Amino acid sequence: MRRIHGLFSAASQLGLIGLGWVQGVILVSLRKIRQEDAVKAFVRLGGEERRGKGSHRVVNLKGYNLSVPAGVLKIGLLKHLIRLADVTEREFLNKV
Repeated sequence: MRRIHGLFSAASQLGLIGLGWVQGVILVSLRKIRQEDAVKAFVRLGGEERRGKGSHRVVNLKGYNLSVPAGVLKIGLLKHLIRLADVTEREFLNKV
């Protein structure tokens, strides 16, 4: 219990509260990723931005047209787009 408290207090001192802690490695969270950041990440992963319709932007990646809506993306939608892009969450977050 003390060790967990120590990790929590160390993370709070560093300002890392709210970020994910996975197998001892701190990752940037999938929360609060905006349309612009997601599109840039998919393009960096080898996608090509296509014309969108309305407030959506479309990225063609590995045979899929990933339609990314405007604003902050919900985690479920973002995970689905990452799965369609055939990359891991870690690879995606490294490109954001």
